[in-house]
Amino acid sequence: MTLRELRNKIYNKYKPGQTINMRMRDVKDEKILKRIKATILRFYPYHVLCRIGGKKECFTYHDVDKFTTYNKG
Repeated sequence: MTLRELRNKIYNKYKPGQTINMRMRDVKDEKILKRIKATILRFYPYHVLCRIGGKKECFTYHDVDKFTTYNKG
């Protein structure tokens, strides 16, 4: 998936001000290591600015897509 396709997917799925659930997963066995609630502040050409617990943090569009995907199982 290209950057443009990822960006459009995230633009259509989320809006600024929306709170999303993010899950940090282990690379080897896909177990959830950490759950985070992030509020989207703004979209930029190559990243998304979020607020997590009073701090601002940026994620690439690939990271947002990967961290918000719900893997059932």
